[in-house]
Amino acid sequence: MATIWSPILVGLAVAVASAFAREAEVKAPRNSTLESPRLTSWGKWGEWEYCPSGMYAFGMQLQTQSYQGIWVDDQAVTGIRLFCGPVGEDSIGESITSLVGSGGDFNREFLCAGAATGFQLRSEPNQGGVSDDTAANNLRLFCDGKIKEGDGLSFGDWTEPQQCPPKTAICGLRTQVEEPQADGTGVNNIQVQCCPVPNPSEFCEPQDAWDLLLECDNTQAVSETSCTYERKIGATYWNQMSASEWLTYDLYAYIGYSFPGVLDSLAGNFQAHLGQSLSTGYNWTSSSGEVWKEETSVTVSISVPPGVRTRLFQTYGTCDFYAVRANVFKRVDTNNASFVQSESLFTVYEK
Repeated sequence: MATIWSPILVGLAVAVASAFAREAEVKAPRNSTLESPRLTSWGKWGEWEYCPSGMYAFGMQLQTQSYQGIWVDDQAVTGIRLFCGPVGEDSIGESITSLVGSGGDFNREFLCAGAATGFQLRSEPNQGGVSDDTAANNLRLFCDGKIKEGDGLSFGDWTEPQQCPPKTAICGLRTQVEEPQADGTGVNNIQVQCCPVPNPSEFCEPQDAWDLLLECDNTQAVSETSCTYERKIGATYWNQMSASEWLTYDLYAYIGYSFPGVLDSLAGNFQAHLGQSLSTGYNWTSSSGEVWKEETSVTVSISVPPGVRTRLFQTYGTCDFYAVRANVFKRVDTNNASFVQSESLFTVYEK
C-alpha cells in the first residue's frame, strides 16, 4: 500500500439522507413451514399462533401426562407452549400454544440463549391395538448450536430433525391433538412457521468519528524523531461489546448473519444513512473497496520534527456489532514554541 498525502478542505457537509424503511417487522403468514414426520395422524389441527412481530421462539414448556402404568391409558404430551422474544432474549414474556389437550400439566420451562431454528419430535407409531398408543412423547428445540430437550416421556423414537432455512427462526406453532377417548393420545404432530430474521447490519444505526491512533510528543527534542503505529483499514466486529452484546452477535452468526458475509449490506447502510458525514466530513458513499473488506493491519512510522507534538486520527465508524476503519487520516501538528496548530488529511490507497 502507498501513502498519498493530499490536503483536503475540512468543513461541515450536508448529510445525504435516504428514505428506506428501517422497520424489520415480519407479519403472518410467515415464509416457510416445517412439519414433524407423521407416524400417527389422529385428532384435529388447532389454529396457527404466532409470536408478536419481531419475536421468535426461544424456549418451550410441555404439558405432559405422567406415565399411568400398564393398566391405564397414557397420553404423553398433550400440549406445547413456545416462549417468544427478540433475538437474544432470555426472560419469559410472550408465549403461544395452539391446540392443547386436557390431560397432564405444564411442567418445566426450557429456555435457549437465542432464537430456535429447528425442532425434533419424539413419537411412537401406531401400536395396532396390541399396546397403548401415545403418539408424541417429547420435543427438542435447536438453538444457538445447542439442543434443548423437554421433559416428556420416552416411548417411541426421535423422528427426523426439522431445520429452518438460513436467516430464519421459528415464529409460529400449530398442533394436531386427539381428544380424550378409550385409547387416546395427545399431540400427534406439530407444524412450525419459520420467518425471516432481519439482517443486523441493515437495521443498526451507523455513526462515525475521528479515532485517535497515535500521539507522538517531540516537543523537548532538538532533532527529528519517528513514532510507530498499527495502521488498520477495513471492517471487523466491534471489540468493545459487552458480554450480552457478544452473545447476541454470536446468535445472529448462528442464524446465518456471520462476518464477513454482512459486509455488502453494512456498506449500503453506511452509505445510505451517513452519506457525507457531518462528524468527520468523510464521504461514505464513495468509500473504496478496501474499506469494505476484512480489516488488515500494517506497521507504519511517521516522522515528527523537533519541538512538535503530533496526533494522528482515523475516520472510524461503528454500527452495533460492527466497526469500520476508513482510509482517510487526519494529522494534527502542534508547535510547542508558537502553539501554532496545523492540520492535514491524507488518504491511503491500495496498490
